[in-house]
Amino acid sequence: MKSSLLLIIAGVANAKTAAAAPDPSFVDELKDCVLDVVNALLGGASDVVGYLLGLPRFSADLAVWAIEFVRGLPALGKAVFDGDAATLDSLAGFCVSVATTCFVVYAASAALNFGLKTLCTVKDYFSSYMVLPKMKKIAGVDVPKPLTDLRDTVQKEVLDRIINWDVKFVLPMAGESGNPSVSGLVSTTAAAASLCMMLSCAPAVLALMRGGPSKASAETLAWTMGAPPPDARHAPPAARRLASPAHPSRPLRDRAQARPSASSTSSRRSRRRAPSGARVRLLCTSE
Repeated sequence: MKSSLLLIIAGVANAKTAAAAPDPSFVDELKDCVLDVVNALLGGASDVVGYLLGLPRFSADLAVWAIEFVRGLPALGKAVFDGDAATLDSLAGFCVSVATTCFVVYAASAALNFGLKTLCTVKDYFSSYMVLPKMKKIAGVDVPKPLTDLRDTVQKEVLDRIINWDVKFVLPMAGESGNPSVSGLVSTTAAAASLCMMLSCAPAVLALMRGGPSKASAETLAWTMGAPPPDARHAPPAARRLASPAHPSRPLRDRAQARPSASSTSSRRSRRRAPSGARVRLLCTSE
């Protein structure tokens, strides 16, 4: 009984404390926002200090790697000249690594420029809505000069800057300049994708060279690199048109019905070439 009474008293006290807690004020909310920004700045400053302190060690490691790489070039050249399998596999893997990395960099650059170009195009379409009214008079009453000055300041310093903003090439991978265009991005990305695909096929080409002739492997490799299959390449034009998706082949029954017979073809030719008297005799014979 006594323990139950204590629990009830404690619950009532907690309820009063919770009800008496005031709501956070605007000043407290603003203080939290400022503290978050300050903490983020302090974290960025600590990162910069860490990078500066680690710069000597990084420079030393880079110098050691460069020296070791130069020292290993004669051995690498001899291994390549001798056709060492492990060295050639390593170089083929290096081709794949470089191809994948460069393709992603080219694609990311194209995506960034394409996104900025789209954003600028949408902005240009709605630029006429970003001009504030002059606000000289409202319902025949002159607007106070501080308000008009505020309008002019917002228009000049904010909205006009947005209206006049124009996108330029960011990270031009092929030496582009000026505004990015969709056709230019397509050509650059397609060329990079083709080269990267060829480089990524280096291990497959090396395996095909080592394994000897293989029709299946060669056709798979050619298809991967964008070459047409041999059947479509050596087929006559009519067969390629019939086999293409745009000209699906008709059933054999329909083609047989549509194909003229030999007798009708010969009769038409004879009618076309024969003189009038022979044509009459031919008609009488056919009847």
